[in-house]
Amino acid sequence: FHICLNNNNDMINKNIKALLKSYSLVPRYVYYNSDKSRMLIQAGGCNGIDSALITVMDLNIYNIHLMVALFGKPLKVNYMANIEKNIDTSGIITLDYGNFKAVLIGAKDCKAPIATSIQGDQGCISIQTPANVLRSFKILHNDQREEEFDLQGDTHRMVYEFNEFVKMIENKDSDRANEMMEKSLIAMDIATKARIDAGVHFKADESYE
Repeated sequence: FHICLNNNNDMINKNIKALLKSYSLVPRYVYYNSDKSRMLIQAGGCNGIDSALITVMDLNIYNIHLMVALFGKPLKVNYMANIEKNIDTSGIITLDYGNFKAVLIGAKDCKAPIATSIQGDQGCISIQTPANVLRSFKILHNDQREEEFDLQGDTHRMVYEFNEFVKMIENKDSDRANEMMEKSLIAMDIATKARIDAGVHFKADESYE
């Protein structure tokens, strides 16, 4: 995921630094799961939990990965979730980065337009796609100016990821591979802490905690 976003992430980071002194981030990934009965049945008990049905491990994981790709590891993680039968059907993760906060919204029990915004005192970066797509973004300046960036065009969103895989393998670039794996570990640590904070537990959490 981090590799897939690499081109746009580099551009977004530059614009964040140029425009925004303080951040307020609101990534949102919401879709309605019409087969809610399946979700609740499979959520009955630790052995029956399907992690793909848990909002923080499914939809919100894309928001988490985006935050890690842009800003790294947060200082603190909290998760307020709507729980049904030990499953988070929707919820809000807050990440504390010290000088700014991020709010990550994911839901399977409702439907709303998907968008991400990075807000600061000089403008806003607006992403009108799910975090795992991120084909383009706009910079909305406080003086009403707008700039639009599209670095992928009609190219499939995963092309960049596979190209990076090929490059790392051919060049035996273990440093790059380890860097990406470290980011994945940070993302999973955030997801696990958020899930536990909301009271959704797996048996394996005994060793993790």
